[in-house]
Amino acid sequence: MSIESKVSDAEFDSLMQEYWNPEWIPKTGHWHIGVTDEGAYWVVPDIKNPNSFHITRFYSSPECQLLEEDGDLYDATRWAEDAVHVEFRLKRLNLSHPNKVEWKVRKKAGLSKPFGTPENYGQIMVIGKDGQEKWVPDAF
Repeated sequence: MSIESKVSDAEFDSLMQEYWNPEWIPKTGHWHIGVTDEGAYWVVPDIKNPNSFHITRFYSSPECQLLEEDGDLYDATRWAEDAVHVEFRLKRLNLSHPNKVEWKVRKKAGLSKPFGTPENYGQIMVIGKDGQEKWVPDAF
């Protein structure tokens, strides 16, 4: 059985407008760090494509952490986002107005995953035919 969420035409148009017409776009090849009451946000360029960015939100308090299902101290993207879509993703991570944040910006080489994530981030543990455990990329 499929559960569908109904979105009005106006809501859909608003989301598309927000997605394709951002007010804030990070600078290519630069790290961006912003702090608000909701947490610290790191927008870091991808090492292979400096115009795409990994995004991490570190929670500002244990209360924020308790609201999350898995109890992690952060939220992060699973893949790099194009620069024009970063604002949309930040808003989904509870940063309502990225264009109003005082970002600290530094030109710096990128990363292959979001800042602060564990070594096995984006991977799952499997047991191979040989009985050995190994980490493989999650097919999410």
